[in-house]
Amino acid sequence: MKQKLFLLFALFSMSLLFSCSKSDSKPDSGPKPESVIVTTISPDRLTNGIQVTVTGKNFGTDTAKTHLSLENQKMVITALTNTSITFTIPEKFVQTGQKDCFIKIEVEGLYSYSRWVSIYYVEPKGWFYAGIIPNGSGAGSQIFTNLIFPTDSLGIAQRENSIYRTYDGGITWNASDFNGVYSYGYAISSSDGKNIWLELKDKVAVSTDGSTWTIGPEKSSFGWLIIGLYTSAPANGLIASTLGRLYDVDGRFAGATVKYQSAKYDGSSGVWDRMSALDKNNLILTSNNSKYVVLEKAGVFSEVDISSVSSATYIKALQMVDANTVFLVNFNNELVKYAGNTWTKLTQQANAVYFTDNTTGYIAYNNKILKTTDGGASWNEQFTLNANDKVAVLCARNGKVWALGNNNTQGFVVKYNP
Repeated sequence: MKQKLFLLFALFSMSLLFSCSKSDSKPDSGPKPESVIVTTISPDRLTNGIQVTVTGKNFGTDTAKTHLSLENQKMVITALTNTSITFTIPEKFVQTGQKDCFIKIEVEGLYSYSRWVSIYYVEPKGWFYAGIIPNGSGAGSQIFTNLIFPTDSLGIAQRENSIYRTYDGGITWNASDFNGVYSYGYAISSSDGKNIWLELKDKVAVSTDGSTWTIGPEKSSFGWLIIGLYTSAPANGLIASTLGRLYDVDGRFAGATVKYQSAKYDGSSGVWDRMSALDKNNLILTSNNSKYVVLEKAGVFSEVDISSVSSATYIKALQMVDANTVFLVNFNNELVKYAGNTWTKLTQQANAVYFTDNTTGYIAYNNKILKTTDGGASWNEQFTLNANDKVAVLCARNGKVWALGNNNTQGFVVKYNP
């Protein structure tokens, strides 16, 4: 009997020992990660392309287990210790202005830390695609016809029935509330960014910011389609109509007087189609039915036949650079220069043109933007556009250059930032 009890006790003891050993052999999952604590994020101002360092504690040391994201976009951690994380914000993370987003840190798959941060857009240097502008409705509304930058930040672009404005130097563009009200895209002008005139068929719309427009004082009509504007004050400037009349607005729109009338004016048919003016006494007007131009130099007018240098009657780009220098591009993409009372067809062709002075200028041709520093004698390629992109208008100011155009689906904006 004693032997049986001893045997049962021995078996029970072995069973208990075996059970304890089996339980103790389970793998240890280890300690849970402690809460992530962030003390600083530097630098204080976060921008595209900048390296950022986050300091604190409990970040871990394994980049396979520690993850950092901005607005749910995973960032590449370039340096990691238990007390600091280093990463770089992508160059194109913010497209314009600023973006408020969450920065999140996860350690070993556990949600650990998040907070709001602001990231700011910084323009890159050199040439870059700055943005897009949706196409309008109708074939004529796709092609940009005029572009002005009266200040470094304010720009206004014109299409048929559409006006677009930017307040941040050409990065973002918004359609004007004035769109769709019979502006044919022939003329826009501003000398200071505070007084802006816009062609509205046979009337002038005025604005102080490119956003809110009203019909000019007295709502006077100038008889036919307006194709040229120059303004230096709310009610002071020049207005050219397609009929061949140039009006001088001197304080009152309704009181405008005829300053010049083309010899081809007959009161019923189109004569002019484009104007470029330096001031009230120096300008050029081009014709839409013959190869002649009207020049005003120091208040003296002359009509000149340029058929020897231009094979097309229609001029699609025109700029008077100074009283003795003019560049134009005709419908056949011929680039023509006026200098020293001489008209010359240059060897370089162009779709659009803009000069900052009589030696330095830019043209767009096919899918390239080119620059000259010798008045158009030679050209150097500056930027290659994407396939199917074609620039229609150019503008430059204080070393910056803007090019607007369109492709098969939308408008685009290219900028040069020195």
